[in-house]
Amino acid sequence: MNCSPISASLSSVDPADATPKGFLSPTQLFLDSLILYGHRLFGLPPTEPTYVCNWDLSFGNLTGECNVEFLRTLLFGIRVCDFSLDDVENALPPAVLEVLHDVTFLRVIVKSVRIWLRVSPSAFLLSTDKINFTLNDWANELFSDRISVSVPGLTLACVDEESAQRQRGKSFSHSLAGLAKSKTHAYVSTDLLMTVFGHKNGATEKRDHQQRHVQDHDFGTGRAAFLLQHSTKKHSTTGDQKITTGSPMSVPSMPPPLYGTCVKSSRKTAR
Repeated sequence: MNCSPISASLSSVDPADATPKGFLSPTQLFLDSLILYGHRLFGLPPTEPTYVCNWDLSFGNLTGECNVEFLRTLLFGIRVCDFSLDDVENALPPAVLEVLHDVTFLRVIVKSVRIWLRVSPSAFLLSTDKINFTLNDWANELFSDRISVSVPGLTLACVDEESAQRQRGKSFSHSLAGLAKSKTHAYVSTDLLMTVFGHKNGATEKRDHQQRHVQDHDFGTGRAAFLLQHSTKKHSTTGDQKITTGSPMSVPSMPPPLYGTCVKSSRKTAR
């Protein structure tokens, strides 16, 4: 799914008939691209549970100049959307809780972030370079799940609004070099790199269930064979355990992981 571009502004609405009054602020947030990609593998009938889920979210450049009223309205709208979701935490749990031992891969990329917040007589800047977030719960002998976050060029600054406006007219400078020409009250710049390795209670049992789940439901197609570890492949499913047929339709296989050695070998082949 491609939703490009996306812009956000603030407008006034008449409470009587919920029609705009005519006031529309300039664009305060702008996202030049948003691409969502999902690839899910479904298993054997009749339930056909998922056993591999691959999600990729790619955000482009997020820029904007916001005021306090817009930020307050945006946070209020997010809270309204949150209240519209089902309250799973406070709901009664089902009598039988079915646990799905699938494998989930999530990758989120944000090309850059550069947002100004006007709080007269100052202005605050939030700026980052390319953000990478990865998550997967493919369990192995050491870890149950892994999370990696990379935020290079994380910058927080507070400058004088009037001084910044004199440098670029009516808009603020979106470059760090422009901050040196403005009256700066505070400035912090750093890189953030964080990796979290999780090891849950009963990790060995969870890994065995996950490996068996992938092996059983991928037996007929073999699209996720690279997720099976060596110890699981030894205990392959025999004919009397599972009777499966080939896939009734032609389906694309899961993209295998790409390593540096694969890139080098493919370049040599292309030459």
